[in-house]
Order: sequence, then structure tokens, then C-alpha cells
Amino acid sequence: DPLGGVSVADAKRRIGHKVALMGGVNTITLARGTVEEVRQETIQKCREGGPYGYILAAGDMVPPDTPLENLQAMVDVALYSLWKEPTA
Repeated sequence: DPLGGVSVADAKRRIGHKVALMGGVNTITLARGTVEEVRQETIQKCREGGPYGYILAAGDMVPPDTPLENLQAMVDVALYSLWKEPTA
């Protein structure tokens, strides 16, 4: 998360596979980004943290005014394993 200063990939390198990581999706992107921006960031975080030992979640609390469409985009990436698809 840019606000936290540590990426999911960096945290994964530091701790290895002994601990599961949770979070990483930027709350500003969730609250203010487009559906596509949320989808792309979520895919990136899942690829950095996966395939094992990563729990998809916001980097902090989810702002109350977050559009439901943005939350659904994040859920869809995990639910349908969209992060496993090849990049364009």
C-alpha cells in the first residue's frame, strides 16, 4: 500500500512463507478509483501475494462511501481467480 510504504511483494520477500499476509489493496483506490483501477490493483496484489499465504483485503478499513461496484470488482478477482489469467 503506498500509504503504508511496504508492498505486498516486499512483505512477502521479507517474511517468506511462514506467515500469511492480509491486505494491501489501497483504500483510496477502493473509495475513489474506477472499477477497472480496483480490478487491476487487486490482480496485482493477488499476484504479488499468491498463490498461497495471502488473504485479499483492503490495506486499512474500507471507507463507508466506497462504491459497491468497486468492492464487487475486488471480490470478483478472488472469486473467479482472475489474477491467474495471463496479462495483456
